[in-house]
Amino acid sequence: MQKTGIRVLIFNNGKKMEGVRNQQPKWGIFRISNEKDLNLAKKTWQKSLELIHEALKNSENTGWYTKIEEDAEENIE
Repeated sequence: MQKTGIRVLIFNNGKKMEGVRNQQPKWGIFRISNEKDLNLAKKTWQKSLELIHEALKNSENTGWYTKIEEDAEENIE
């Protein structure tokens, strides 16, 4: 929690999500600053949960420092 609102770290699996700024390859942040932000926050959390379930189903790593799999494969070649 910060003076300007709540900063939320969220799994996005490298995908663009409305209102989310990428921090790491598979993680981003967004801020809840007022009551109006709550509806978008709820949708964002629901989408993140779907992405987590999908990643786990596909045996993908979801850690903070995880690289996007396509990028990791390119670096090996």
